[in-house]
Amino acid sequence: IVPAAGLNFQNPVAGGSFKRGKSMEISWTGGAPGESVRIDLMKGGTVISQVASIQNNQRYSWIVPSSSEKGKDYQLRLTSGSGSATSGSFGIKSKVPLGLKLLPVVAVGGVAALLLSGGG
Repeated sequence: IVPAAGLNFQNPVAGGSFKRGKSMEISWTGGAPGESVRIDLMKGGTVISQVASIQNNQRYSWIVPSSSEKGKDYQLRLTSGSGSATSGSFGIKSKVPLGLKLLPVVAVGGVAALLLSGGG
């Protein structure tokens, strides 16, 4: 029997950032195939929630909760029978609201309408 390699993160990478409400691909190497892996979200070195408990397939797609606080001191921790690993720190940022995305379009439309109406 070949011993399982230790767990190592591939994603997230240190210094990256992810938007609330969006999908984040978590990936790693190592661990025994099929063993149970727990993924925890940490902030400032303290576990704040469990992300998932899954079979080791070396990847997990996670929707960053919309309720997550913005910040830069987040990490993920993997724990299994093969050991544990902690990711580098990453940030969580807010998703840009639809109103802010549409604001430039509305503003340009308003200026165009004003110009076409003769500026009066």
